Amino acid sequence: IFPIYNVIESLDRNQIEAARDMGASWPMIHRRVVIPYAKPGISSGCTMVFMLSAGALAAPQILGGPSSLWFTQLIYQQFNDNSDWPQGAAYAVVLLVTCILLVLALMRLFKVNMGDIGK
Repeated sequence: IFPIYNVIESLDRNQIEAARDMGASWPMIHRRVVIPYAKPGISSGCTMVFMLSAGALAAPQILGGPSSLWFTQLIYQQFNDNSDWPQGAAYAVVLLVTCILLVLALMRLFKVNMGDIGK
């Protein structure tokens, strides 16, 4: 929420007023002015939520129980229960590379540059 709020807060109100003066409806203003301006905040917020949920360990273990096995639980089991550090490290690298590739693909799909996220 905070990245989206920060971007929308910095939006110049004159742009919205100019769109209203030109006769645009509220949905058109949001589609043509607000959302393109807020795209970096939306993408950084989605990236943060995705990375936190991809790395979550406690919530799936508590909610799913022992019958459901998520990838983070598999990594945890390889490191702690099985003491198989090479296999656990390999799984962790696979998770990291998969997350990076997915985030980069979505950034390319929505035409967001890396520099836009850091604003």
